[in-house]
Amino acid sequence: MEESRKTVIVTGASRGIGHTTARMFLERGWQIITCSRDDTPEACKRDPNWTCHIPTDLGDADSLANFIEEANAALGDQPLHALVNNAGMSPKSEYKERLGCLNGDLEAWHEVFELNLFAPLKLSRGFASALHKGAGAIVNITSIAGHKIYAPKGIGALYVRRGVQIDELMLGAGQESGRRPGTENVIFSVALGEACTMVNKDLRDYSNHMKAMRDWLETRILSAIPGAQINGHPDQRLPNTSSFSFKGLKANEILDSLETVAASAGAACHSDSITISSVLEAMRIPWEFAMGTVRFSTGRYTTEEEIGKAADEVCRAVGRLARENVAMSS
Repeated sequence: MEESRKTVIVTGASRGIGHTTARMFLERGWQIITCSRDDTPEACKRDPNWTCHIPTDLGDADSLANFIEEANAALGDQPLHALVNNAGMSPKSEYKERLGCLNGDLEAWHEVFELNLFAPLKLSRGFASALHKGAGAIVNITSIAGHKIYAPKGIGALYVRRGVQIDELMLGAGQESGRRPGTENVIFSVALGEACTMVNKDLRDYSNHMKAMRDWLETRILSAIPGAQINGHPDQRLPNTSSFSFKGLKANEILDSLETVAASAGAACHSDSITISSVLEAMRIPWEFAMGTVRFSTGRYTTEEEIGKAADEVCRAVGRLARENVAMSS
């Protein structure tokens, strides 16, 4: 792979739209890695920019895993700048009626979900590291909650990539390109734009400050509470968020014990059961830790003094609950 040229992976590239997409990148001088159920097209073999083609059935888990492994090997340490997934299918009945299998064999949907949902997810995860190196991104739809960046609560934005179709959220008038009827809140929309401008200008400073406050909170709590742990990657996570798990405790009891600190629970505890967050389950956090998971967030105006007070209060509350648990079990 040549470092001076960008690289793209295109799936379903042997014919139709996928092949046309691959040709577009080739014409622009990109290096290209492709896959499809077919072998390498003869025309592609003659093109020097066509780095490699890996015959793959994306609907087959083993074949997909092999493609990710071989493509990453072809990339080596080089970055990936784009990932275009063109593989997909729509369910049809034996009479070629789209969505006909709604009233037919439910097994027909297994292949649909494997190819349309799980395959793109596996591709995204399998090439995440290479895409990160190339500042690549896979975004079809994303939302922005205004209050997360200090805009007023109640305003947000939705990005929809050109060509992606979504249904309207509510029935009514045609505002927001027919997606959401109702008169737009102009003042709040301007406020969101201003908040985005401020973030774009000072994001690095905000991020560094929130990370410093988060790290200080984690240091204080971890050094004082045996059995506490942080969930997530040590570095590759949000700069303002800490997910703590306190072994053997219940998240709702911890929150009830905090008088001046606002936090959220990673587990919903009821009188007869505890429901663990699906995210914690996906991260495979052990049960005895997951049930005591609490999330804290820092902000751009958080001070060291506030972190100190919060850490002291959390340590007192968790320490008291831990002692009570020991006393009850003895």
